[in-house]
Amino acid sequence: MAAAEGVCKNREKVLAKNSYPLNVYYNSIELTRRVEDALRSEECDIANSHWNNIRFNAAMVTAMKLMGSSVPSARKMAEVDLTKATREMILECISLVWERYQYLGGTDQVAKSTLLKSKILEDLKVN
Repeated sequence: MAAAEGVCKNREKVLAKNSYPLNVYYNSIELTRRVEDALRSEECDIANSHWNNIRFNAAMVTAMKLMGSSVPSARKMAEVDLTKATREMILECISLVWERYQYLGGTDQVAKSTLLKSKILEDLKVN
């Protein structure tokens, strides 16, 4: 029992020391959910076999546009106004990611590489 209490106290210290504002988690999850909804919509003609490969990067680009920065921070993400993440904006971000993903080969390897993120950041130039 004492060992379990010690583990819990250590976790609390770690969480308190390294914690992000709670809204970071909510905004990240909600933005990803909205990207997924847009991918499933009739307005998006990307095959569902590619959704997992572009979802994260599309959410990242949308977040960067909402933050007005290509250098995200937990504080900025926590303060993002999700009402500004319109379906049109999300679809534009999906399109931007899709174009770069296809340009680089459109494979699982491309999606998992740092090259896709680098190409997106290079072309986006959000600052």
